[in-house]
Amino acid sequence: MAGPSTIALALATGLAREAAAAEPPTGSSFDIWYYATDANGDRARLFSDTDLAGFVNRARCECGQDISTKVLLQRAMTSYDNNVRVQTFIGSRCDVAAGSVNPQAKPCVRVLSSSPNAYTKAINFSFDPVWLAGGIDPNGSQEIADAVPSGSCTAGQGDAGIWVCIENGMQPECQADEFEVQGTQNKNASASSMAQGIHYDFEPPQTLPQSFSISAGDGAIEVTWEQIATGDVSGFRVLCADENGDPLPGKGIKAPSLTGINRGTIYFTKENLCPGGVFAEPGSEDTTTGGSDGGSDGGSTTTAGELWEGMELVVDPDPFAATGSSSGTSGSSGTSGSSGGSGSSGTGTDTGSTTLPSSGIESLDWAYVCTGHISGTSREARISGLENEKPFQFLVVAYDLAGNPIAASDVLIGTPRETLDLWEECEAAGDICGNGGFCKCTTDGDRDDDRAAWSLGLLALGAWVRRRRRA
Repeated sequence: MAGPSTIALALATGLAREAAAAEPPTGSSFDIWYYATDANGDRARLFSDTDLAGFVNRARCECGQDISTKVLLQRAMTSYDNNVRVQTFIGSRCDVAAGSVNPQAKPCVRVLSSSPNAYTKAINFSFDPVWLAGGIDPNGSQEIADAVPSGSCTAGQGDAGIWVCIENGMQPECQADEFEVQGTQNKNASASSMAQGIHYDFEPPQTLPQSFSISAGDGAIEVTWEQIATGDVSGFRVLCADENGDPLPGKGIKAPSLTGINRGTIYFTKENLCPGGVFAEPGSEDTTTGGSDGGSDGGSTTTAGELWEGMELVVDPDPFAATGSSSGTSGSSGTSGSSGGSGSSGTGTDTGSTTLPSSGIESLDWAYVCTGHISGTSREARISGLENEKPFQFLVVAYDLAGNPIAASDVLIGTPRETLDLWEECEAAGDICGNGGFCKCTTDGDRDDDRAAWSLGLLALGAWVRRRRRA
């Protein structure tokens, strides 16, 4: 039987072997998921490839629509070295800013600093989209609960995401070469797609059509334009208003689902997306982890984590295809371009860099939308169901894949006109088509002259009718 000294030696040997086997985690051992959230900040569904490419826009940033995130460290066959510090950040090029003395390189905001053990139980947190676009104010805290963003929601586009630094203990803070996860790693991207982070886009399209023209038809208006290049325009919508600047009855669109998959078929503004105010302010994020080891948690709360297992990718039908009545702000709007039956206008004002009017058609309220999605390569739009002899206002809005809008045209004025059929046109032209609706009988002496006059008149009338109907 082994003596106490033998048992003690065996235990010590086992502990030494376990300590020797403990290793730091690697970047490939981390699984990361992103989720869309509702107005209450609750998880709604898992991001898809489409969401990674075009969900985050200026309006969602201004409304504070959080992105929910889960970071899980896979358990290893051997234990992880819990003396290693694992830090999680949000942003773009966090490695460049780490330890940099360049004031232009803003450090990324830090979500958590803890041991590997906390990550094996999963950490779940939400963050404001503004953290994707810029780092922190270096004069303040780096922790997400207290940090002040150096960027804003008004400009910029790029790719960002979760960055994970695994410290090697050589320096007191994360260094550039210690970032094992660099923003593009996640479980949302399909196996067939390239590694990608979250693309944020806070800017409207820059390449816009020109030379807008408007022409009248029977109960309809046609707007045409010239395409210089499609650029980053995903599509167009035409907005309509009556002569007082109020939305038209029966037009407008219903508010799309806040968490629906964005397919680049509708635009968003802060006033449309969150008319009641922002959903959350930067710095209000809450972090839950799977446990505490007594280390710094980056200013986050540490509670029993939830793994959120069983979440499935929800493929919605196009949530922006439905049209119908829409409640919206109405009011008068000035016109910067006008037309009676037809006319032309230049390019509109860049609404992406200015504050939109609070009312009227130039507010881009969804209540004014009177067409479906128009392809970004199209050159015309037709609006029907309008009352003849009444002037209406029209505005062409262009938007990119993320849904950032810009008024591409000035406000146009058009008045639909009644279009007569062939026999009404004949009567208006002197009854040249005859009483029976075919030809008018003449005496033998007048037959040749009348035939020539009738033929010329009918040819001219036909050409005129074709022009009218084309409008």
